[in-house]
Amino acid sequence: LRPLALAAILVILVAGLAAGLGFSLPGLDLGRTAQTPAATTSPLDLGSPIPIADALALDQPRVLLPAALPPPDEAYELGVGDRRIVSLAWAAAPGDPVLDGTDTFLTLMAVPGTTEEPLIAKAAGPNVSLEPIEVNGDPGWWITGAPHEIMVLRPDGEIGVLRAAVVGDTLVFTRAGTLYRIESALGREATLEIARSLR
Repeated sequence: LRPLALAAILVILVAGLAAGLGFSLPGLDLGRTAQTPAATTSPLDLGSPIPIADALALDQPRVLLPAALPPPDEAYELGVGDRRIVSLAWAAAPGDPVLDGTDTFLTLMAVPGTTEEPLIAKAAGPNVSLEPIEVNGDPGWWITGAPHEIMVLRPDGEIGVLRAAVVGDTLVFTRAGTLYRIESALGREATLEIARSLR
């Protein structure tokens, strides 16, 4: 994984997203777009590396570990304060499935869901499937299919794309003020089992 050094990050609502369709969760605005993002093989940028213990010690966002997996191999941070986004990554063993452009089979992103505006805006293209799901009673979405984009406002004021690639399936759900985004190469049922085991 290649770190992306950001002094600060503000993920914004993107013009044209269909927020009124009811896709949104605390911390996330998920909408439809008529365009399909171009695929890329660029490495997954999750932020600047931090000690895993520091990630787990945060109050916001609350970073939980899945009991169904061994400890993560890496932790990353984007932003600061109540706009901090923290990600954990699990490295794949030789021969195991991986997320495109990475050496990992799963990433877990924790996003504050209590800010006034969502910190993530995703644009799902026409070939993306959005399935409503529940994780231990918590609402969420199972996202699969073509690429989807995460829009960010960079420190220089320009709008950028944090990720646009042909990637693994993605599960997003919210629990107790934190949005969790799990990007996985393991398939729907295994990913849901991992999400249900977060402690």
